[in-house]
Amino acid sequence: EELWISLNNDVERKLNRWATQFNTEPAQQQTIHDCRALLDKAAGLAETHQQRQRIELFSKTFKLSEHLFRMAAKKKVTLTEVDEVLNYAKTVIMPDPMTVYRQSHPQDAYDRIEHAVRTLAGQRGLKEP
Repeated sequence: EELWISLNNDVERKLNRWATQFNTEPAQQQTIHDCRALLDKAAGLAETHQQRQRIELFSKTFKLSEHLFRMAAKKKVTLTEVDEVLNYAKTVIMPDPMTVYRQSHPQDAYDRIEHAVRTLAGQRGLKEP
């Protein structure tokens, strides 16, 4: 919640501007790190199958955000990093119908993720062949 509120103070983020969507300040980067630690702790504390599934859902979707926040924080991004994020989206995010709002075509969600990743990478010096 703290991360969402701090990121939501920037009006530009709401305008689907991939150029600024994932930019963070050091305090926000620490909150991202803290969120991951809390998700990992929650996973260790889960007692029921339903609790484990719910935590896993939040964890794997947050991991995609972590990838994008990390890319946005870098000065340079490599093609290997781009491929890693897109592979994660294809193999972990897209197969699970609970992870993204898919509208009427599942490919739309992946296309938006790919657009975000490639836009970030292009702004961080990656010139794709």
